Amino acid sequence: MLAVMLISLVCADVCRAQTATATAAAPAKPVAATYLYIEPYETRMEALFGAEMLLGWIGESPDPAAALTPEAQLEIGKKVASKADRWCAVRDDGNTAKGRLVSVSFVKGEPGRTEPVKAGESVAPKDCMIGIMWEFATSPVPRTIEALWWEWNPPINSLPIKLFFGTQTDNLEMTRDLNFAKWQNEGRLPPPKPLAEVPPLPPVTYIPIPIATAIWLLIGVVYYVLRNRTDRKPRGGWLGMLIAWVFVAVILSLMGVVHVRNPTDKIATPVKTADDAVRIARPLLRNIYRAFDYQTESQIYDSLKRSVEGELLRKVYLEMIQSLAIDGGEGARARVTDVDVQIDKVTQGDGLTFTTEGQWTALGTVGHWGHTHTRVNRYNARVTFRPVDSEWKITGLEVLELRRM
Repeated sequence: MLAVMLISLVCADVCRAQTATATAAAPAKPVAATYLYIEPYETRMEALFGAEMLLGWIGESPDPAAALTPEAQLEIGKKVASKADRWCAVRDDGNTAKGRLVSVSFVKGEPGRTEPVKAGESVAPKDCMIGIMWEFATSPVPRTIEALWWEWNPPINSLPIKLFFGTQTDNLEMTRDLNFAKWQNEGRLPPPKPLAEVPPLPPVTYIPIPIATAIWLLIGVVYYVLRNRTDRKPRGGWLGMLIAWVFVAVILSLMGVVHVRNPTDKIATPVKTADDAVRIARPLLRNIYRAFDYQTESQIYDSLKRSVEGELLRKVYLEMIQSLAIDGGEGARARVTDVDVQIDKVTQGDGLTFTTEGQWTALGTVGHWGHTHTRVNRYNARVTFRPVDSEWKITGLEVLELRRM
């Protein structure tokens, strides 16, 4: 009996030793994950790789345990960017979408649970990942989206890809032999939200008055009366005179026309109360954020012009880009889903122009590296509104305070 127990203990020790040896000998699973965010007008592709592995891909071999300084991270980011621009592509309904490399950044944690490396922080390759982000301009509601990947290096032979669209997710895979993943909409991606309706101004109409024709008519009547009193007919007779007079009247009808405001038009009244101001401010501010659902700068500007006037366009564009960017400079931008407006004071200006003082709160979310960020910005601001081409527009904006909550 004692001999049996000794043999059992020896066998158990041998099994534990073999298991430990096998575990130590097994190579660590490479860190690699890709994400595809499909949204109206934009598809964003993100890839996360273990820093040690990716550095080997670009010909770098630093000590895995030696910390990379911020300067070294910057140089590595530039080197990765010079190569990664050609690593992937997206097809929108079978057509290659126009895209660009957005950012290369160092992050810590693991796929799905990441945090950016802080500004000025040094980090060892073994303790971080390198994230690469591309953006592609796609349809408002694409039928199919295909992600393609061309950069295959040891030990990577396959890439899991997690898709995010609307409130749903899906999981696919790309391999060295089948280097694309295809997603079919089938009604699962919500269409883009329409622009909010801004209260219209009463239409302004004008009555055309042909002054030159009226004067010519008066001259013709006076001439006729004078000729008729003296019983003297014009040369060629009255028929010839009438034809000549009508001919000149037609020509003059195209000249000297004065447009007079229609007295029956409804006159717009100045905005005096906070409630009336909110009804104008809320949809205009919502439409400003809706403009940033587009992917290209020209599309954003064209949409902003419907809410913002003149030199303010550039200022609003830059301030909104900065406020919607997530922390860490990783390239992703929040999409605002709701805007709440509170106005405390309304000041009258010239004509229908008015200025408000108050605050608005913008709620937005952004999916990034496999998880979701929520962004709440609260602005205290002074905003000026006035009619431009019979539409309300924002013509002045002074942000007094911006708080990220």
